[in-house]
Amino acid sequence: MFHYITDDCIACDACRRECPLDAIRPGPKKYAINEAMCVDCGSCADVCPTLAIVNRARSEAEIELGWSSAAALDRIKIRA
Repeated sequence: MFHYITDDCIACDACRRECPLDAIRPGPKKYAINEAMCVDCGSCADVCPTLAIVNRARSEAEIELGWSSAAALDRIKIRA
């Protein structure tokens, strides 16, 4: 699976600069990750100031189980 960028993106460019494969490009309102190029290393998510970059596999499972809000809060607590 790969990471993707949510609507919380503020287009700060931190993720694009951090990506070792240059798989992130600016879009009209937020940045986007090229799924074919992403190797799921997570370096983009590590530098995102708004936690807008998430792992698609994990987020889909959280949504199915109704854990989205709790998981987001946990991520914020871990980074604090």
